[in-house]
Amino acid sequence: MPEVKIFVDVREDSNSIVQISPTNADKLDVSPGETIEIFNPDNNMNTTGTIEISEAALDFAGQISKNIIDALQFTGIELVLRSKTAPAQPTATLQAEPAPKAKLEPPTPHLPGVAPKITAPPKFTPKPKSSPPPQPTPEPAPAPSPEEPAIHQPSPTPPPQQPAAPQPAPSFQPSPAPQTPSQMPQITPPPKFSAPPQTPSQMPTAPQTPAQPSPQPVGGPGSMAPEMPVEPYPNKIDINMLKSQRNGVILNVSIDNSIQGGRVKLSNATLQQLGLGQGMLIAWEDPLTRANGSARIDAAEIGSTEIAISRDTKEDTNIQAEQIVVYSTEPPIQKASEIMLEVQAQPNLMGYCHVSPRTQHTLSITNDDVLAFEDELTGAIGAGKVKIEESAPDNAIIIDSEILEASGIGSFEVKVSKNQRQIIPLQ
Repeated sequence: MPEVKIFVDVREDSNSIVQISPTNADKLDVSPGETIEIFNPDNNMNTTGTIEISEAALDFAGQISKNIIDALQFTGIELVLRSKTAPAQPTATLQAEPAPKAKLEPPTPHLPGVAPKITAPPKFTPKPKSSPPPQPTPEPAPAPSPEEPAIHQPSPTPPPQQPAAPQPAPSFQPSPAPQTPSQMPQITPPPKFSAPPQTPSQMPTAPQTPAQPSPQPVGGPGSMAPEMPVEPYPNKIDINMLKSQRNGVILNVSIDNSIQGGRVKLSNATLQQLGLGQGMLIAWEDPLTRANGSARIDAAEIGSTEIAISRDTKEDTNIQAEQIVVYSTEPPIQKASEIMLEVQAQPNLMGYCHVSPRTQHTLSITNDDVLAFEDELTGAIGAGKVKIEESAPDNAIIIDSEILEASGIGSFEVKVSKNQRQIIPLQ
């Protein structure tokens, strides 16, 4: 069944909800409202939840309700999502049968055709033994010895019926093999100056010579193999090149076991350099293993050249280098006095409105500041205290239903700004 591994963002304002991006929904082949399986690889526990698809969700992260996190006893940073619909298995029945049939067919035609052609020429090979005529020129004692094989040669020569064998099979005549025997008997009766048959005598010696050097090159590279060191990180890249590619910064990795929830700590100077803020997402890449990771940011009083992570996060994201490249997956924050946000109503917020960390840093606000929101179509105005929620979408503001009804706002989009008006408490 299809599955996707994502970084976990705990969502406390929902029940049994798994919010993912449309890309991951396509990979899992699920639709909003369908049930999905959530698997914890740390303890092999699983449970189910309801799918919710959001354009604001990242492809490598998802928001999961807290009751699911508690049910899985989850303390890491990644979970596996699996579709409940099992994929069809017709693909397992591969047509492996025609492959062996094709393998059996080619050897059968080659065996009958090639075997007779090869056997015929070796029978005529002894005839080139007529080479001894150059040997009697020095007139050594071994001259009579070649005469003895010459006596044995007439025994195969008298059966000229062998050419009769190719007659019933004229198909073999176009092949070069039958032509050679017809020429060989013609050469034997004339004078024995047939120097060309000496070439076949040299041919067997030729394969022997290359057979000897063949083990030599094998020994050469074998001796070189232990000398070549094995590269532990074949995909590594220069960290400065990676920095320019990612448009990030190089930071030293420091282990802080007090960090929980898969978060990381960065200095305020580093956050300003990257154009990010508290609670936003950061990503990194190891130049040795080329492994990627991401997490939420906590601003802390640490060195401007350091990133503090937990040991579990380092092991889970396969960080092996002492320095990594840290970069932003979001566009830099642009300060503004007011922005347009979509309206989402939610009951029981106790008069609060929720915004994302990106909206917080754009408007330069903090928790419990008062936000004003205006409906430009009707002119209706409302206000409420703000609470920063990492699960809130970057392009929306979640307003208490009672405030929304009392203010008379009916548009899908409002202009949000930090409240500058005087607030008069009701008696």
